[in-house]
This record gives sequence, structure tokens and C-alpha cells, in this order.
Amino acid sequence: MTRLKRSLRVIAAAALLLMMAGSAPAQDPTSFVLIDTFPHDSGAFTQGLDFMGRKLYEGTGRYGESDLRRVVLETGKVKRKIEKNQKYFGEGVTVFKKRIYQLTWREHVTFVYALDTWRVVKKLTYEGEGWGLTHNRRHLVMSNGTSEIVFRNADDFEIKRRIKVMDGDEAVTGLNELEWVKGQILANVWPTDRIVRIDPSTGDVTGSYNMSSLRAMESEDADVTNGIAYMSGSDRLFVTGKHWAHVYEVVLRD
Repeated sequence: MTRLKRSLRVIAAAALLLMMAGSAPAQDPTSFVLIDTFPHDSGAFTQGLDFMGRKLYEGTGRYGESDLRRVVLETGKVKRKIEKNQKYFGEGVTVFKKRIYQLTWREHVTFVYALDTWRVVKKLTYEGEGWGLTHNRRHLVMSNGTSEIVFRNADDFEIKRRIKVMDGDEAVTGLNELEWVKGQILANVWPTDRIVRIDPSTGDVTGSYNMSSLRAMESEDADVTNGIAYMSGSDRLFVTGKHWAHVYEVVLRD
């Protein structure tokens, strides 16, 4: 996309969101700008979303329905998929050091796949629940549904550091899908359509974004916002939700 076309699309998207502001919740109606829209499998209960280069990886949840898949962004087509045993509820996904990591919810297991073959090369265990997963190029970064985020060694899942996420004096619980973007952590906050930006050194919330106007464009069957993926090579950010028929490219506004 040329810079001119991208600028025109940003202007048009901003105008659309302003027109929608009257029907959307009053808080933060312009906390982001919609850039583009792409098709997405509405049957996917999205739990994790991540790019490796331009390849989009997605993890889905629910018992008997969980899988790991690689998706073509532009068409929504599933190019590759591995279904989980029905006893596992799939959760967050990240791609790190030629491996794909996928959490499970209450089964205390992280599946580690070889990026080229998709064969399980290792299973790592942990205490508590697994929710969101990303990495900072050094450690895996994980949420468990509370206000805590932990930094783990990728080889053995040993905890190296913990932070508690605070918005002022209030702990932010329900931290779900995570994405590392420009030295900050973006997190979906379950069960809302809110995304928070977190300072990884302190746990302080440094930004808050209301994505409910995107969910309003989905069907009545769509569940909450969940799924954040950053294409670092071209500085593009994408979000989706559970049972959403679209992935949205957005620019967050401060």
C-alpha cells in the first residue's frame, strides 16, 4: 500500500468511526483508527494470534474444538491446522526461536512445536491457568487471567520475573491475550472489549483502548475482543475476537 493510499484510508476510517460514535459506548470512541478489514473464520474461538514475518498463526479454544492454525491474512483461509485432543482447551500462542508455543487453559501444559514440521518437540508444565502468551525476544511473557504477568525461560518455563498490572490504584484482572509491541505489552481484558498497554518494567497501565465499536460491526454471535497480532516488519497492528468474522487492522491513538 502506498503512503498516500494508506493516509486516505486512515482519514476515511476515522470519519466512519466518528459517525458510529453516537451508537458506541461513550468512553474512548476514537481510541483507535480503523485501517483495513480482512475475512476471518467466525467459527474460531480465538485465544491467541501472532505473526512470524507475514505469516499469521492462530490458536483457538473450547474443549473438542481447540486447534493451532496458520491463516492467510488477506483471505482468511486456513493453510495448515493441527487439532488438539478433546481433553485440552487451547489458549495463547506465540512464535519464538523457530518454535510455536501454545498454552492450555487448565491442563497445565504448554505444547512446543517445531516451526517447520509442526511436530510436538516438547511439553512444558506450569502451575495455575494459561491465558495469553507473547515474547520480548528474550523471555516468554504469559498471563493467567489475574492481574499478574510472568516472564518465563523458553526452554524450561522457569519464572524469571513477575509484574502486577495496575491502572492507578486499581489492579487490572482478567488479563488475556498478549502482544509485545515496541517495548510495551498490549493485553485484552476479559470479559470486556478493552485493550490495555502495559509498561513491562513496572506493570503500570500506560494506555487504554475501547474496541467495542469493532465488535458492534460483528454478528450477534460474536463474543468479546480477543486476539492481538503485530506485524513488526511493516509496523501494522491487527485485532479480532472470539467468533468474529473479521480481523481488523488498526492504529491505536493516545
